[in-house]
Amino acid sequence: MGKRRLILTLLEHLSIEKDDIRTDYLDYCLSKINSTEPYAIRALCLKQAYAMCRFYPELLAELKNEVELMQYGELSPGLLSVIRHMRKKI
Repeated sequence: MGKRRLILTLLEHLSIEKDDIRTDYLDYCLSKINSTEPYAIRALCLKQAYAMCRFYPELLAELKNEVELMQYGELSPGLLSVIRHMRKKI
């Protein structure tokens, strides 16, 4: 889990342009948002998913649905903070 968190943190610092979206990585991030992964992985995947979806309204709507589904699970204060910031951006 430490390696995965480190890799996601490194990927978070890369700038994502409109033409740089990898659909397989987006699917990975969206699948991990509402999983049983540790909170840090879920938060990083949420940030990365937003970074890729922000250029496309239809993808933002899908991300918003995923964020809404998160309310029904157990959330840490850190994850709640990330969700709050994502809602402001969306």
